[in-house]
Amino acid sequence: MNKNIVKIQMSVLSADQIIKKILSVRTDLTVNNIKEIMEEKIKETGELLTREGAAYIVANELGINILNDYDIDTNLKIEDLVSGIGNATVNGRVLKAYPITTFLRSDGSKGKVGRILIVDNTGTVNVVLWNGQTEVLEGGRIVKGQIIRVLHGYTRTGLDGKPEINVGSRGEILIQPLDVNPEEYPEVADLDEEVSEPIRIIDLKRGMMNVDVIARVMAVGLVREFKRASGQVGKVVDLLLKDSTGMVRLAVWDEQTRDVAILSPGDLIHVKNAYVRDRMGRIQLNLGKQGTFEINPINIDPERVPITRQKIIPLGELMSDMQNVTVRGVIASSPILRTVTTAKGRDVKLIDFMIEDESGKVKTTIWRGLADLVDGLPIGSRIEIKNAYVREGLNGSLELSSSTITKIQVISKPEEFPDRSIV
Repeated sequence: MNKNIVKIQMSVLSADQIIKKILSVRTDLTVNNIKEIMEEKIKETGELLTREGAAYIVANELGINILNDYDIDTNLKIEDLVSGIGNATVNGRVLKAYPITTFLRSDGSKGKVGRILIVDNTGTVNVVLWNGQTEVLEGGRIVKGQIIRVLHGYTRTGLDGKPEINVGSRGEILIQPLDVNPEEYPEVADLDEEVSEPIRIIDLKRGMMNVDVIARVMAVGLVREFKRASGQVGKVVDLLLKDSTGMVRLAVWDEQTRDVAILSPGDLIHVKNAYVRDRMGRIQLNLGKQGTFEINPINIDPERVPITRQKIIPLGELMSDMQNVTVRGVIASSPILRTVTTAKGRDVKLIDFMIEDESGKVKTTIWRGLADLVDGLPIGSRIEIKNAYVREGLNGSLELSSSTITKIQVISKPEEFPDRSIV
């Protein structure tokens, strides 16, 4: 390891340390003031920033230089990069250049961010380009296989927990610098298989970036709209994916939601350049502007992921914390519709009833739009509930609850009730 890095490793600042430094200069601000601005920065970029990165940006915008103690300017190997370097130069071969993403700041102005994945003979690193620096990605100027030099970048911890190098207003990208010997860098052809090899669902880990997954679509939710802190309206839709090793939710964001309408359960899907996050203690795959997906790709053998049907689980075999379960049973109590207020202050509808089969009985709660459709079903109606989850109720008994990908179908009901399906 480069000896210049030893001091930096000992001096990396956490988000809380950066906040303390800001407060030492700006005594008119409070911890909560700074944290609120940080949250806005994180949401403005589609949650591309870590807390550390957001804190650094806030300090920079306030004119507070937090990196004076460990600025360096030297050619580093990728393995030498650690979070907190203020002035670093790195050379590498381009593995991937990602599309530019536009985001809306809290003041209504637009920002831009782009990414390049580069490699040297010690490792790979994401290069993040901000605003005017993204111009180098336009017009196909950066292509796979080129050698580039990143000048005057600063490092911080990325979403995958690894250092990333950022190029801001004082940074620069040089394409094919003449003083670099390309033979000293790995050839792209030697790395293609490693970079593009799809990951099994069982191997997904929190913080993974640039993830490719091949799986079957088991369920498709409804597109939902939400409002970001900036006031911008976003969209998201959840899919349930399955391969031979397990199941995972895929959240598809914003513009990508338009293509979800043509997806159906059973389709083979190749998800590219996704990222993995934690959602309520569980792994979730996410697809943003830099990701894509192919439906039933002709270059992938369908038998790679055979079509399977979800197993119907007897109610008596349900256990707490089970996810994506499918059950069949008879409505054993009159559904009761009510409205509740969520922790975010939103009023939503839900409906409670008991469902019963030969093995047992369980309380069931159906949320939002599905609640209206269940309302009025009489006792004795036989239904199938797909992709629900099981939790432990306040009294310790099990409860079945719907999610964003739950589907309900009426199988049979008393003769006086007209035929009707709930989807």
